[in-house]
Amino acid sequence: MAALPDNAVDTWDGSTYRRAFECIVNAIACQQLSLTVGVRLLNRLVEAYGTTPANSARHAFPDPTRLAGIAPETLMPLGFSRAKARSIVELTGEINAGTFAAAAVETLDDREALQALLRLRGVGRWTAEYALLRGLGRLHVFPGDDVGARNNLARRLDRRGPRSPTSQSTALWPTAPATDRRSPAASHAMTSSSWRSAGRP
Repeated sequence: MAALPDNAVDTWDGSTYRRAFECIVNAIACQQLSLTVGVRLLNRLVEAYGTTPANSARHAFPDPTRLAGIAPETLMPLGFSRAKARSIVELTGEINAGTFAAAAVETLDDREALQALLRLRGVGRWTAEYALLRGLGRLHVFPGDDVGARNNLARRLDRRGPRSPTSQSTALWPTAPATDRRSPAASHAMTSSSWRSAGRP
């Protein structure tokens, strides 16, 4: 049996990402949707454009070259909005043109990585921080614009009142340096099946 590529999946559950490109696409797909619906879109994308190794029923997450240059409207029958489809197609175009180095984002510190992501079409603060948290495993990063996740976090930590992104991160892991914080509370707040984005990209 042929060896499976590292990014081969049966179905996409949204829990693991082996490349920065995958986690950015995941974040775009999940904008303003429940995690369940976002993962459904990703599964359709994988099935439609992912490669299938020989003698295997598994699909690999699409390589940027598979999506670059296609018309955004091509992704809309899969359930993507026009704006999301355009963001994904332009992301793949930038990667293939060498104007955005997705893999390099993994080596940047939080501030630099955030700024690199924010320059992409359709990527706002929520999407960038979501990608850092869920995709790149930076569990000390919390999407401050996410009302649903923020409310979940406040309930679990028994905190009331408005919270800034900095105070939320401090509440999650109060004694550790920011670069060392690892909080299961943040991940749980974001992955709750009842969670829904507040509406920011």
